[in-house]
Amino acid sequence: FVDTDALVVAEAGQEVEAVVAADGWEAFRAMEEAALSKASELPGKVISTGGGIVLSQANRDLMYRTGVSFYLAADAGLLIARMLRDPNAAQRPALTPLALHDEVAAVMSEREALYMASMDHMLQAHRSVEELVDDALVALGLKEWDYSEKERVLDRY
Repeated sequence: FVDTDALVVAEAGQEVEAVVAADGWEAFRAMEEAALSKASELPGKVISTGGGIVLSQANRDLMYRTGVSFYLAADAGLLIARMLRDPNAAQRPALTPLALHDEVAAVMSEREALYMASMDHMLQAHRSVEELVDDALVALGLKEWDYSEKERVLDRY
């Protein structure tokens, strides 16, 4: 498991918020792109990316060439609830001067088409970790769907 934000923090020697404050979002995005490139060279990896990774065509192309992409889809309410429960500003600085709900809605609106175009599979973020792992294994063809124990496939999306 490799987290691109953790790679950026390790490389910069400071949290994402400090990188952005000192050098701006453009500098962070360049470091994020380098982190994705480094992570994609590792064998047998699961790479966790920040939501903005899809803003770069180069990142989208690299993800397409080097692996299978899952979009962990969540509605604004779920994202906001999770952000309020874990308000790690050092890891997730504000992207805009908007209030949190307005910012999340604006960012989702901007990125949703990129997520949809970049994914190989969609997972629903409201599901439990166990259910998400099960869904991922089914999507990858590593497990058969158990219709007797689960809801219909179409109900998942």
